[in-house]
Amino acid sequence: SVRNGAAGGQRGQARIAGGFTANSNISVTANGTVSLTVSGTPGTYQSGGPAPGQALIGNFGNGLSGLVGGNISITSTHGDITLLSDEDGGFVSIGNLGGATTTSGNVLVSALNGTVSIAANGGVASSFDNGANATLSYASIAEIGNSTSTGNVTGNINVNAKQLTIDASGESAVATLGHLGDNAAGSQSGSITANISQSMSVLASGDSSVAQVGHWSDVDTTGGETGAINITVGTACHLSATGDESRAIIGQGGPQFRSQG
Repeated sequence: SVRNGAAGGQRGQARIAGGFTANSNISVTANGTVSLTVSGTPGTYQSGGPAPGQALIGNFGNGLSGLVGGNISITSTHGDITLLSDEDGGFVSIGNLGGATTTSGNVLVSALNGTVSIAANGGVASSFDNGANATLSYASIAEIGNSTSTGNVTGNINVNAKQLTIDASGESAVATLGHLGDNAAGSQSGSITANISQSMSVLASGDSSVAQVGHWSDVDTTGGETGAINITVGTACHLSATGDESRAIIGQGGPQFRSQG
């Protein structure tokens, strides 16, 4: 876990990655709980304090490496796997990040005796970029899947657990099982499979929040989102969007409908 404590507007970051090679396979197995958490004092970034933190498992290119990939396997044999972005603008992810042309790799997350939880509780952090002469905003994001702001994103995603919870409770927060893109010409592709022996919940309670199973882009894109979604649930599957203009979605593509609270 990482708690925001970076000085001078820099992001505090905790990461498990494949080293200097941006396409290495990553495998983590724990007997107990695997936890990725970002927490901090809300609002510090807006007032010039520490920037939002990041907790990540995956390879990365920061938009500089052409191809970023490698398969990722995270297993808890007797515990839970939890992703919690509990800070304004915080980012928590299991997946590869930031290839300039293609970000790929299969992602397997398995907690057969526990819960897989993807939760974004933080709100929006903002900062003024002197170079761009603009105020930049960062939503709180928790994700299982690959993501990039440039190029295409691909790879299959598999989750196996007793329970699966996807919960976006912060304002404009994003909690997602799927790939994320932010490129007007990029595509997001690959199958998503969830085998849940008990229950599954997709909850969007924050205003303008998104809780989703599926790939999507944060901007209009000509690339599109494709891939089969296969979900098996032993008991109940619950979707709820209670925040104003919130979205709880199972499906590919960006949010196209909004709740009225």
